[in-house]
This record gives sequence, structure tokens and C-alpha cells, in this order.
Amino acid sequence: MNSLISAISSVSPPDVGRNSSGDVDPLEVAIAARTLQGQGAERSRLAREVHDGPAQFLANAIMGLEYCESLTERRPESVPTELQRLKAGLVDGLDEVRRFIFDLRPASLEYDGLRITLERYAADFQDRVGITVAVNCPDVDSIITSEQRFVIFRVIQEAMQNCRKHAVASKLDIVVEMLSDQGAVSITDNGKGFDLDRSPYRPGHYGLQGMYEWAESVQGRIVLFSEPGYGTEVRMRFPITSAS
Repeated sequence: MNSLISAISSVSPPDVGRNSSGDVDPLEVAIAARTLQGQGAERSRLAREVHDGPAQFLANAIMGLEYCESLTERRPESVPTELQRLKAGLVDGLDEVRRFIFDLRPASLEYDGLRITLERYAADFQDRVGITVAVNCPDVDSIITSEQRFVIFRVIQEAMQNCRKHAVASKLDIVVEMLSDQGAVSITDNGKGFDLDRSPYRPGHYGLQGMYEWAESVQGRIVLFSEPGYGTEVRMRFPITSAS
């Protein structure tokens, strides 16, 4: 924290982190900088997902329409078949956009609660990706805050996506528990695992860094366990703050 304060104190905007006397408060400046850093990382994640998802579907649709235009002159009898293929691609694209909107902040977290939202997300993930997902989550919405509920979902979501991209796993186990004074979340896969000291997916990697920052936003912490050949486990702990 001291190095962060030192680094940004010299470049902080004149009105950020100043107390009533006009003096710069290094801790407030550091917190503001960390918030901006997190917002920038989130924007980068969203931009990448839009590029790889909805934008790619639209680009493919444009190419498909251009191909249909060329077929009307050369092989008009092939146009209906190509249009059907294009329509199927657009339907898939619409589903992807809906999933993207859901991922931003699923409304069902507020209406249906964490357990049902997780079970639905896990079922959809399992159908799309082919990784078996087991969810063990009690009804915790009366115990935790709305923000804690959202952070739990986002951490689990990010861990599942990292598993999909890197783990080569066939099974995921998700457990949410409420202990006497803290909440506990674990996401465990049976994938290839990795060396925490050598892997590019150690803390600081984009996906993992996002989980660390989400956990910190509710005064929690992330601990990562992994070993080559023995899968990966992501654990989160956070203090329980009553939802009431």
C-alpha cells in the first residue's frame, strides 16, 4: 500500500483525496486510484467479450449477407440454403447477447436469489461447455448483503470461465457456506492444474486479478490452490454483514 500511495500522490488530480484543509490524503488518493484501476479493468474485460462475442457474430452476419449477394448472380438456387444458415447463426448470436447482458448483472440475483441464479447459470454453462457442474448453495439471501451476493456470483463466474479456458476439466464443484462469522466460497475443478509460481495465470493475470478485486470490495480475500495434474481450487472468504 505504501508504494501505491507514493506512486500516485505525485500525479493525483488537484481535487482528488483532499481533506477540508486542502491537503492531499494519500490513503484516499490510493483508494480512488484503485477504484479507477478496477473500473478500467472491467471496461477492458467488457470490450474484449463484446469483440469476441456479439461483434464477431455481427461481422459473420455481414459476410454472410455479402456472400448471398454474390450467389444471387452466380447460383441463385443456393440462396435459400445460405439464408437458413445465416439465420441460424444470428439466432446463436442473439442467445450470446442475452447471455452477455445476464453476465453484466443478472436481475435474477435480486428476484430469485443467489442459489437459484447459480443453479441456472451452472446448468447453462454445463450445456454450452460440456463441463459437469455441481452447485451446493443454501438460501443465504437473508444473511448477506446485495453487494456480497453479487460479488459471490462474479467470483464464481470468473472462476468458471477460467476453468473453461485453461483447465481442460470435466467437472466443477461449487460450494457456498455461511460460517459463524464469515462466508466461504470454493470453486474446484479436476483439470490439469498449474504451478502457482510459474504459471502466467498467477495473481496479476487479468481474470484472477478481477476475482481478487471483487473479493476486496467486500473486505474478503481470495486464496488459490493448484498443482500440475491435480486441478485448481479458488477459495474466497469474507466477513458476514447482515442483509438487514
